[in-house]
Amino acid sequence: MKYVYPALFKAESIGGYSVIFPDIQYGGTSGESLFEAIEMAEDFLALSLYMMEKDGKQIPPATEPTAVKTENNEFVTLIVADTDFYYKWFAKKEARKAARAAKKKPELAPVS
Repeated sequence: MKYVYPALFKAESIGGYSVIFPDIQYGGTSGESLFEAIEMAEDFLALSLYMMEKDGKQIPPATEPTAVKTENNEFVTLIVADTDFYYKWFAKKEARKAARAAKKKPELAPVS
């Protein structure tokens, strides 16, 4: 499933950017550059929404970007998240895990 949510970016005094999503209550992320912060925001949002879907939690509606309040050194932009990527990624991970387990030879008990 694809989603679009507003993200609040803050330029930090020590460098880099912190990012929070006003509609997602799982914390936030950051990046050393704006590009990295956007990439991290995409991953954070997609994984957060994926976990909410998997846990059967209600997905909150996205706030209108113009309704998000900003202060000095902050700006709002929209971030797209695709939770289908994580469903496929975790399915492949489980398949690899099962394949490794199937290849594992049973250990023989020592002979006395």
